[in-house]
Amino acid sequence: MVTTCAPCLAEIPELNDLVAKYKDDKSVVFVAVTYNSPDAVKAFRKNKPFKFNILAGRTDIIKQYGISGYPTSMVIDKTGNVAFSLTTYDGTNVQ
Repeated sequence: MVTTCAPCLAEIPELNDLVAKYKDDKSVVFVAVTYNSPDAVKAFRKNKPFKFNILAGRTDIIKQYGISGYPTSMVIDKTGNVAFSLTTYDGTNVQ
């Protein structure tokens, strides 16, 4: 999550709001995946509160789902299939 990606940083408050909206729904889990190290993620979170669970150093997952642009948001069902994927952020993505 050590990022200089302006769209990635811009969407964090809305993503945090989405986590709050579904906090009581145990069927929804929010996870962020990054290639950055756990130490880099820890340092990032000190200055940028992000309420997602973060899987650090997980290039395997990034490759598995073919993520090549950022930010990428996905809805993945219980069987691991991608139900929705969007690679962009324009301020209207999160609802």
